[in-house]
Amino acid sequence: MILVNEKNFNPTQDCYLVEPLEASKQVGSILLSSESSASSIEAYARIISRGPGKDDDMPLYEVGKAVFHVATNGLPLTFQGKKYLLLRERDILGVIGE
Repeated sequence: MILVNEKNFNPTQDCYLVEPLEASKQVGSILLSSESSASSIEAYARIISRGPGKDDDMPLYEVGKAVFHVATNGLPLTFQGKKYLLLRERDILGVIGE
C-alpha cells in the first residue's frame, strides 16, 4: 500500500497542487474577506507543488505563492483529512502579493 500525501504527490505538465486559503485570512497586506462570494467558494489558495510545465514552457508560478483562481475549476483532493485542489495553469488568474 502506498501512502499518498501532499509531499509525495507530483503534479504533471502544467498542473498545480494548491491548498485553499480560509476566508478572512490575511495574505501579505491583503485581507481576504469572508463576505465576498469568491472567497466563500475558496478562490484563493497557496501553491504546494507544481508540474514541470507543458511542452517546453516553464511553469509560471512558484511554490509557496498565494494565488487567485477560477473558483469553479480544479479537481478536489483530500490527503490525510486536508483539502487540496489540482489546478491547470490556465485556471490561475493572478498572484497575490509580491
